Amino acid sequence: MAGITTPVEGYTGVVVGVSFVDGHGETDNPAALAYFARQGYTIEDTAPAFPDGDPTEKWTGDQLKAFAAAKEITVTDGKKADVLKAITDALAERTATAEAEQKRIADEKAAAAAGATPAQ
Repeated sequence: MAGITTPVEGYTGVVVGVSFVDGHGETDNPAALAYFARQGYTIEDTAPAFPDGDPTEKWTGDQLKAFAAAKEITVTDGKKADVLKAITDALAERTATAEAEQKRIADEKAAAAAGATPAQ
C-alpha cells in the first residue's frame, strides 16, 4: 500500500477512485499510482503493518494487533502470547464455521439431487 499526498494541501475528496482526507490517501492500484506520479502527487511506500501469512511467535505485539484489527478480531491489550492465542482461536473458529457451512450446503445439494428434504 502506498500513501499519497495531494499537491493541493488539505484536499478532501476522491481522485481516480482513491479517497483523500485532508490531503492524504492510500492505494495499491498501479494505474492510480501512475496517474498520481504524473500529476505531481507525493507517493510514499508504506510497509505492511504485519507480515504475510498467519501470525507466529516471531511477530511483534504491534504486528499482531494490526493483524487482528485487519481481520476484525477483538483482542485485549494483554501479553503478546495472549493476543496471539486470541487470534489463533478466532481463526480456528472461523475455519470450523466455514467448514460446517460448506458441509451443510453439500448435504442440501445431495439431498436435493436425491429428491429428499434435507434435515434441519
